Amino acid sequence: MLNRLILTILTAAILTLAGATTSVAGSGVVCGDGTGICIGSCDRNEFGHGREAGNGNKGGDCIADEVDDGSVTTYLTTEEIDWLMFIREEEKLARDSYLVLGNLWGLVIFENIAASEQKHMDAMKKLIECYKLTDPVIDEIGSFSDSELQALFDFLMAQGAQSTMDGLYVGATIEETDIDSIQNAIEVTDQMHIVSTYESLMCGSRNHLRAFIRQIEINGGSYTPKVLEGKEFWAIAYSEMEQDCGGNKRGKGKR
Repeated sequence: MLNRLILTILTAAILTLAGATTSVAGSGVVCGDGTGICIGSCDRNEFGHGREAGNGNKGGDCIADEVDDGSVTTYLTTEEIDWLMFIREEEKLARDSYLVLGNLWGLVIFENIAASEQKHMDAMKKLIECYKLTDPVIDEIGSFSDSELQALFDFLMAQGAQSTMDGLYVGATIEETDIDSIQNAIEVTDQMHIVSTYESLMCGSRNHLRAFIRQIEINGGSYTPKVLEGKEFWAIAYSEMEQDCGGNKRGKGKR
């Protein structure tokens, strides 16, 4: 599934990005004892979400069935773990891309959204730490453990370096990709604390996509969706900015 996603993005980007040259105006976590297992309760996550756990802790990130000793245990599937790891690095891809493009083109939009993507990365790191997983993030701009994300980053940065408008197109493509990936990740989990974090991230990505599309159009360009279906894409692109991406968005990210 991930291979097809990356291939789709790369193929579409090759066909649509190349010609654009228009210039632009200026708590403690008490968690698991093994990979994919979360035991106990965790404080509220990056976006302020929490839910009462089996031990009576209101605001626990780690939600599961109550066991005899009053603690809670959550077991993740391999697919859930894979998506946690992938989304963590995909958020890094977004942050790193905007740092690189911001340094290259000096546009405020890249700086602002890079800061938001750092918060997304932090939220995913909290989940990974909660489940005692090994963080896949490499502490170097533009380096990724996932070879597909590495290839995507390298390709998109080559495209974004062609012009300021190409950089904006790359930003929109990244946000489309994030939305699609998170929608897929939501479909494989019924852990509400994970869904809650994913949907907060996706809310932010929708706002980022709106910002890039508006910046593109202000500067005389146009953008063709590459990942999302047209109806879904345009419904996002031309709707109002969402004001509470840290609120409870549960259920809105489902297709």
